[in-house]
Amino acid sequence: MSNYAQINEGINIELSKCLESLTATVTTLKNLETSIQNDKCFMAYKTHRVFQLLPEFDVHKAKLDAIETIDPLVNKIESKIEQALNRLERERITLQQTYELNKLRTNTNTKNNDPGSNNIANTVIMSSSTPQELAKLKELKAEREKLLKDLQDLNND
Repeated sequence: MSNYAQINEGINIELSKCLESLTATVTTLKNLETSIQNDKCFMAYKTHRVFQLLPEFDVHKAKLDAIETIDPLVNKIESKIEQALNRLERERITLQQTYELNKLRTNTNTKNNDPGSNNIANTVIMSSSTPQELAKLKELKAEREKLLKDLQDLNND
């Protein structure tokens, strides 16, 4: 029985040490808690997040779900944006061509100084002219101006 008593006494000593250690830890935590409550600056570090490990199957399933649901939505939105950009680019080109035509028209009217002409009435509103048509129109305008100048020279002589 002496072995049993020695073992029992050893266990009691170890349990006493564990109890003392646990009591010291609890006291330290209580002191830390009161200091945290007194220190308002430390409150910013207080979080309520909980992290847990996820099985690999769940992670792969989430990735596949993202591929099946999110990627098609992103692709759909991307195609809509591309279509809108193409439409706006076509509209910009059309407006640029209209601007060029109106500029040519107003330049011609101001050079002719025709008192009967109305600059506003002669402005061109084009919605489907091509760059080739614009180039041809410029050539024709230049030829017209040349012919008008030749006609005025003949009339002055």
